[in-house]
Amino acid sequence: MHLLDRIQLFWAKNRQVTTRLVMVNVAFSVSVWLVGWILGNADFASVPEDVESFIKVPYTVVTYMFAHSGFMHLLFNMLILYFVGQVFEDLLGSKKTLQVYLLSGIIGALLFILIVSKNSLLIGASGAIMGLLYGLTLFRPNYQFYLYGIIKLKLWWITIAFAAYDLLLIMASNAQAGGRICHVAGGLTGVVMVAYWTGKLQFRFFKPNKKSVIKPYKITINREPKRATKVSSFQKSNPVPTQEDIDLILDKINESGYDSLTKEEKDTLFRAKDIQV
Repeated sequence: MHLLDRIQLFWAKNRQVTTRLVMVNVAFSVSVWLVGWILGNADFASVPEDVESFIKVPYTVVTYMFAHSGFMHLLFNMLILYFVGQVFEDLLGSKKTLQVYLLSGIIGALLFILIVSKNSLLIGASGAIMGLLYGLTLFRPNYQFYLYGIIKLKLWWITIAFAAYDLLLIMASNAQAGGRICHVAGGLTGVVMVAYWTGKLQFRFFKPNKKSVIKPYKITINREPKRATKVSSFQKSNPVPTQEDIDLILDKINESGYDSLTKEEKDTLFRAKDIQV
């Protein structure tokens, strides 16, 4: 099998938008590095800091969010994109994940062009990724990640840390302030989009359809199953939990993820045999 065939097969097997975004970022970044090594300059994929220069290369508003300045830059961004993007996609869907990534990256680049006046360039997926991170935080602030599988971190802690660091560098007029402006602008774009989709934010002439508003999922217990089942001794000693029990556990999953459940709570979900969505 040729290399191109292997790549196409790998792409077809991995249908998640998050995984494909990581693949495109890696492939495009490596390509930019190779072309830059040949030409002696890899700035062709970066967003310039002024409007006049940008008008000549408008395509960079998209290319910059798939290119990176070096291996560590790429690695760090892809780790965040993979873990945050997967959760975002599981909760809000593939289409919305792609929409937030692209629009957050574009808005971040435009704010960079309008505000930054120093001799600098913008490159990297950070602004687009911050859109996913901020947006997910609005939707599930208490979702928990496990650093190294041991240290438990709530999502809003991570987001506050990123935002505080970016704002600190902006206020200090650091050399990286331009990129940090892109981070914050991209993050706020993600917040606005998720707030709109969840009904927390409405525009006067552009209101979301009530049926399309995203809400936490619920499961209700079917107290009258269509088919009678034989009650085992295990079921007698472990009765079907109440609707209130299920709602409390599902609320905890919505906020903090399945891994935050205790063994007893997981057993309770397991015992809820006759349910309907």
